[in-house]
Amino acid sequence: MKAGGATSADSPNFTLGVMIIALGAFTSACYYIIQKASLSKYPPVTVTAWEYWIGFAFMLLAGLCLVEHPERWSLSPNAMFALLFSVVFNSVIKYALSSYCNKH
Repeated sequence: MKAGGATSADSPNFTLGVMIIALGAFTSACYYIIQKASLSKYPPVTVTAWEYWIGFAFMLLAGLCLVEHPERWSLSPNAMFALLFSVVFNSVIKYALSSYCNKH
């Protein structure tokens, strides 16, 4: 970018992006506060499992309602492996460990 050119702060979506990041941080904080209350009654793995089932239900509902061509959902075996790997190791384990830490 040359001197005097437009910066990201000049973009019309910059303020919207900052607001979305702040909203994401706020909702994450609320999530951990609500989770802490649930962890006083249930073990971390149970809480994480319920969170995933509820998230799955909402994502499935949104996907079925909003996708016009469900046949586009087909994945190759390599893509399915990559998806499952990222879900298990990047998401499930992270949230299970986070729940465990939040409880202790």
